[in-house]
Amino acid sequence: MTLLRLGGYINILISVAHLIGLIWSEQMFEVTGIGKEMNELAQIHSSFPYLLTVFVAILFFIFGLYGLSADGKFRKLPFLKLVIFSIAGIYIFRGIGELIFDIS
Repeated sequence: MTLLRLGGYINILISVAHLIGLIWSEQMFEVTGIGKEMNELAQIHSSFPYLLTVFVAILFFIFGLYGLSADGKFRKLPFLKLVIFSIAGIYIFRGIGELIFDIS
């Protein structure tokens, strides 16, 4: 199994977990450490935390599809190389940001 395939499946799993987590949204938000932010977002409109979670789930699903497409599991998606490098950049940027945030 290549890393692209593994990453694709993991992203799809994360996407599904986001959607399933909406059943217990308040507990999920607290466990992941975003409860305060989601409560503030809910003050603007009660549906915003749910819409944001669905949007993030869609992004993870798209990331997964591109990973599987790059591995050759199904037809090539448009802008495959550009999107794969962009996804990798997003994950690297996120990882470095977490590292810097944890150090300071």
